[in-house]
Amino acid sequence: MARIAHTYKHPNGVYYFNLKTPKALSGHFPTQLIRFSLNTKDPRKAAVLAAQHFLRYQAEFDSIRASLAKKTLSAMVAEIERLTGVAASWREEARYHLQRTEETIQQTEEAEERIKVAQRRLARFSW
Repeated sequence: MARIAHTYKHPNGVYYFNLKTPKALSGHFPTQLIRFSLNTKDPRKAAVLAAQHFLRYQAEFDSIRASLAKKTLSAMVAEIERLTGVAASWREEARYHLQRTEETIQQTEEAEERIKVAQRRLARFSW
């Protein structure tokens, strides 16, 4: 009989289910290899059981991936919202400093004008 997918035949003739966990999901399983006895020496029964377990684990992998994607998306949305708030705060701070700079420029120009007026007055009284 041809090799049965996701099985290992022990030397005693009993078939074992054998599946590597995806690397991206390794933190969700205690080991990188899922292996357990199918409690049968019959290759046809082992093939059916292995296919059933394979489908069950694939569904579990898909569920974990969907959950991770949802958490990742939620985290990204939260980070975008946080950064939007930071940007708004920086924008307000920049506006404040721009206004202060404009006021300082205006005050400097007014002071320079007063100095010029004072210099002209002083020049009239030179001795």
